[in-house]
Amino acid sequence: MPVKNGFKDFVSQYVSDTFKLSPTNATALGFPGYDDLLESFSLDARKEAQRVSSHYSRELNRISKKDLSFQDLIDYSLIQVELAYHQIFYEETKSWEKDPAFYPELILSAAYYLIARDHLSKEKRAVSLLSRMKQSLRLLDEAKENLKRPSLYFSKDSFDVIQGGIQFFTQFNPEKWGISKKLLGELEQAKKALLQKLTEYEKWVKNTLIPRSNGGFSAGRAVYEKILKKYHLLPYDADDLDEIGRGNFSRVKAEIKRLAQKIDPHKGWQEILLQNSKHHPTREGLVSAYRDSVDKVRAFLLEKKLVGFPKRDFMEVIETPLFYQPFLPFAGYSVTPPFQKTGNGEFWVTPVPSGLSKKEEEARLKEHAYHKIPVIALHETYPGHHLQFSFLREIPSSLVKRSGSSVSCEGWAFYCEEMMKEEGYYESPLIELSQKRDELWRIARVILDVGLHVKKMKPEKAVSFLAAQVGFPEAMAWGEIKRYMRDPGQPISYFIGKHEILKLREKYRRKAKEKFKLKDFHDAFLRTGVVPIRLAEKCLLNSSER
Repeated sequence: MPVKNGFKDFVSQYVSDTFKLSPTNATALGFPGYDDLLESFSLDARKEAQRVSSHYSRELNRISKKDLSFQDLIDYSLIQVELAYHQIFYEETKSWEKDPAFYPELILSAAYYLIARDHLSKEKRAVSLLSRMKQSLRLLDEAKENLKRPSLYFSKDSFDVIQGGIQFFTQFNPEKWGISKKLLGELEQAKKALLQKLTEYEKWVKNTLIPRSNGGFSAGRAVYEKILKKYHLLPYDADDLDEIGRGNFSRVKAEIKRLAQKIDPHKGWQEILLQNSKHHPTREGLVSAYRDSVDKVRAFLLEKKLVGFPKRDFMEVIETPLFYQPFLPFAGYSVTPPFQKTGNGEFWVTPVPSGLSKKEEEARLKEHAYHKIPVIALHETYPGHHLQFSFLREIPSSLVKRSGSSVSCEGWAFYCEEMMKEEGYYESPLIELSQKRDELWRIARVILDVGLHVKKMKPEKAVSFLAAQVGFPEAMAWGEIKRYMRDPGQPISYFIGKHEILKLREKYRRKAKEKFKLKDFHDAFLRTGVVPIRLAEKCLLNSSER
């Protein structure tokens, strides 16, 4: 694995070698050449991954920064961030050792992105899918070898994902692809083998893994703060975050109370929102209601000239893929592939399944109340996630194209919620109250993320906090907390990201002085990519460090 002369050659080789470790991510981003591969977490594969990381860490340290361009310096920092993440993943958090849902989720993603992306012909996609389905059998064997003592919470939670996989592959019908009969037959055989393997895996988790699932889930202070400093590039430790979270939680709760009193002085905020949740679309009209909201917010942005738009901006509003529905109960976004000139971003709306009782159906639909839809739509699409990721197609750096800082991504989308309120987008105080309640929820994530992974908070206590302080039903609260347990450092991204973007906006304003325009700041930020905020700040303020 010799490194050629020149930093750009070094970056190109680094990107190529590291995509081999995460071929599913390469397919998701539209990067060619890895669609027939699937990740491996065997002992040999993990050793190879660590060898690759060590090699590039050494080579990076040998490069003199004094001769690098400004963009090269950003790329240099992004490689440092990625290598830090690799080290944390393989040596610290070890999802491959602690989470039985990790493997079927990866198998499903690897298949879905091949089916959804159109950068290959259907015949080539079918060949790649066949390869990945066959390798999925090997991956599930690796799971049995690697999973020693996972958390009982994780083991029990994995059944929904496994069942989602079984449903997904059961319903997958490659006949409509118009491929050769030989290939169609091979896909059917691979599908049958994979369904059997997933069923066996489910039984293994139930009968073998559950009895020995007595491991912990907390990252611990040292690992958690490494995530903050090395991966997110944040200037905070866990105690700083806890203080920020608790202080802002009290502030926003007081703001919610004042806003609720303006709407109805005789009712509390939870009662107001609950009563108005009965106003929602029908089950059949759910997707179209979100589609209308997306069209409306895009038109508002154009009219007010709040952001620019990239040349190639494509997005679809569709139902959430079946296998994602168990752990994406309401809505989500699947990114525009930045390495492709074609291919859409997808705003997923999770349908209310048929066959529920009227009470259950109504409870699901209340989560899509009309006062919630505008905020969800702008967060996921314009000017939130979709717009931010769409700009990646116009950025030359392959490292920036594949960067996906959750603090930048979720922070930007959450910042947009408040910014759109400031710009007068919300048509009623009820929408503002709903958005403010969501802010309370995002601040709660900071408190609970630190609590669960650093301060030894029990999951049951975290669930009680969400239920009592934010008004979550218990089942929904459990779904949230299980997510926080799986991904230390991610739940803080929303509020802390917004917090950092607002600080950056003020610095940008002071530098621009009387020339400051909000659109200029937004466009400049979006064109930095989805990089850690510290690197976005360097780009916006041109304060490179050599």
